[in-house]
Amino acid sequence: MKDDAPSATANIVAQNIILISNTPALSHLVAPEAARLSSWFVQAFSANGDKFIDRSREGWYQAVHKLYERLTISGLALHQALRKLHIEKLVREGLLDWLRSDIIWVADWTRCHSGCTRSFLWPISLNWIIR
Repeated sequence: MKDDAPSATANIVAQNIILISNTPALSHLVAPEAARLSSWFVQAFSANGDKFIDRSREGWYQAVHKLYERLTISGLALHQALRKLHIEKLVREGLLDWLRSDIIWVADWTRCHSGCTRSFLWPISLNWIIR
């Protein structure tokens, strides 16, 4: 890994995301924004990024890549796409849970702040810190 460039692994993952997004039977596993960002990444940081993106849309290239993958690490591209999809889902759920808890906390704090004693507000503040 170099200080001024992304790792080779990051480049391979981005290329595999592009391949999966351009494979008709599997494209539903990659969000459009993930495909766009991966394409941008490959264009920016791969020597032949534009050529790779163009070829990844071709059936013959997908077949060659599938054969290569079977000879090396079978299922790697699909694994990476599914892993990215799962991580994105977990992050989105976590952010929604966090936002919901903040909204509840703010509503409780506002209600208590107007007339509650400090001793009643303390557990709510402690609960906020623990989260």
